[in-house]
Amino acid sequence: MEISALVIVLLFQSAPLELVATIPLPGVSGRIDHLAYDAARQHLFVAALGNNTVEVLDTAKGQHLRSLPGFHEPQGVAAVADRNAIAVANGDTGTLQLIDATTFQTRWTVNIGGDADNVRYDAAARRIYVAAVGGLFAVDPATGGSLARVAIDGHPESFQLETAGTRVYANLPGLLSSQIVAGDRQSVAAAAVWPAGCGGNYPMALDESTSRLFVGCRRPARLEAIDTRTGKVTAATEVVGDTDDLFYDTVRRRVYVIGGEGFVDVVERQGDELRRAHRIPTRSGARTGLWVASLNRLYVAVPARGGDGAEVRVFQAMPAPSAPAIVFVCEHGAAKSVIATAYFNKLAAERGLPYRATFRGTDPQDALSVRAVAGLKADGVAIPAGAPTAIGAADIERATHIFAIGCTLPAAATASGKSKDWSDVPDDKGYEGQRDAIVRHVKELLDALQRRGK
Repeated sequence: MEISALVIVLLFQSAPLELVATIPLPGVSGRIDHLAYDAARQHLFVAALGNNTVEVLDTAKGQHLRSLPGFHEPQGVAAVADRNAIAVANGDTGTLQLIDATTFQTRWTVNIGGDADNVRYDAAARRIYVAAVGGLFAVDPATGGSLARVAIDGHPESFQLETAGTRVYANLPGLLSSQIVAGDRQSVAAAAVWPAGCGGNYPMALDESTSRLFVGCRRPARLEAIDTRTGKVTAATEVVGDTDDLFYDTVRRRVYVIGGEGFVDVVERQGDELRRAHRIPTRSGARTGLWVASLNRLYVAVPARGGDGAEVRVFQAMPAPSAPAIVFVCEHGAAKSVIATAYFNKLAAERGLPYRATFRGTDPQDALSVRAVAGLKADGVAIPAGAPTAIGAADIERATHIFAIGCTLPAAATASGKSKDWSDVPDDKGYEGQRDAIVRHVKELLDALQRRGK
């Protein structure tokens, strides 16, 4: 019955991922591990573990650019944008290697520990974090010097860093029991340890706006949603086997689960309900990849099998079924509209509503307001991605609702019949005063949308 239902979904619903390109990895054999994206040069770095190389792809041209030798079972990779570098963890030697993103030359190599694996970069703190036997190791990207360690008894797999807080969450799969460790990057200690509720919990993704972790398990093959405030499992669904990477698409409210069984499962999320909606075939052993939100693309690493060579398949994420598109506008597109967007997206997600908002300005400044960013971080609310941008014709056309917060909208926006003023949001009450007025409006808007069902 389950297979029949899945076939019907695939036949009568448009696929959420469309294969748009395939980039060969010439000469690459063996297992392929994790990937990283260098946005400045539009380069994709692929850890070809079984080949002892890192492959560099030009995503703009869809071409293989270069094969970098000199690695020892490369596993984790991460872009270190402010240092113009790529960090690579070598599992065989237990080292972390920093290479220049332009010349591809090694700047430094440092010992980390047994089976150095996943890598993440904390850009705000300027720290590279590496998972290895014994915990999560923090390294200075400038010198390669050791800074700190979040001690964990065992070998952590995938881990995720908060951006609005200081917590780090790590999967700890075990032979007898599997756990999730919640650590703190300031105190450099494990704050809590939760049972995973399943075995072989390797990949993980984090949605900070709703305090949810998404954890992929192999025993049994399923996806779990976990409340980061309590450590409790709030939802679960069956997924593809042998998963090693998964990613959360915040705009479309989907989880992309990549499994070595030979599929990518697309799991739709409504509040705390998870539903496997689509299955995209890949190839046996293809269990890693990378979601690049700025490109709306999922890259899947496909190892060589039989007579078929290794490659990276590029999937474009297709739009979700139409839902109200909310645009908040203030003069500079940097403070009030950003606060409104952050709280709208957070509260809509908490209610399980499929609505998303974005922010625009009528006379945008260069960067987000420092005060607004600091306030949202203190509130523990995720800061919306993007920079201040002028509201344009495309925004007006796509929007179902446009809200002016203390500014005069362009004539086209007013004439569209979609606009409304929130003129009572104060200019002189500081962050807290603006936030309170905006949150009151946002809650009233969500109540109205929920009642009308649109």
